[in-house]
Amino acid sequence: MTPRRRPLKTLIRCVVAVIAFVAPVTAAQQAGKPTPPRRVTTDHLQIATYASHDAVAPGEPFSIVFDIRPRERMHVYAPGADGYRIITVALARNPVLVTQPLQYPASEIYFFEPLNERVPVFQKPFRLTQPLAVSAAPAQRDAVAALDAVTIKGTLEYQACDDRICFAPTSVPVSYTIRIRPPDAARAGGA
Repeated sequence: MTPRRRPLKTLIRCVVAVIAFVAPVTAAQQAGKPTPPRRVTTDHLQIATYASHDAVAPGEPFSIVFDIRPRERMHVYAPGADGYRIITVALARNPVLVTQPLQYPASEIYFFEPLNERVPVFQKPFRLTQPLAVSAAPAQRDAVAALDAVTIKGTLEYQACDDRICFAPTSVPVSYTIRIRPPDAARAGGA
């Protein structure tokens, strides 16, 4: 009898592993898919930006993502670079949106020899993530219910430098339109 139990236990473990692997994919598909990336190239950076979800229900978290690749020998300033313009995202005020602080990756220290200065920068590819949600607050319920979609506008702001010169501050306009699903659709897993 022991030989028969082992294969059955192994089969059960495999089925459980497959369910555990497939379940998050199904939940992610129900939550919405990312919007197509918008690619922007400046004199200093290559940027791909997109929203993590094309549709959300009120209260459901989503993010605006910026995948950024500095051009060769370029860097932008990271949080903690006092006296320098830190790369940031400035969103236009929208009363139906709830925003969280911008999420930065770990930076690296750049040594600027002429000033004998060490500052935190990003000079390799990095990602900025702006967490958001459509308000589920009772005070916003009617305003949100009247919307089919919400438009998010803002700018990616930075100052880039190379190993010799700092360039003028730059603002890159961005805009995203996210469909709003009814709250019941989020609970049922439909769109």
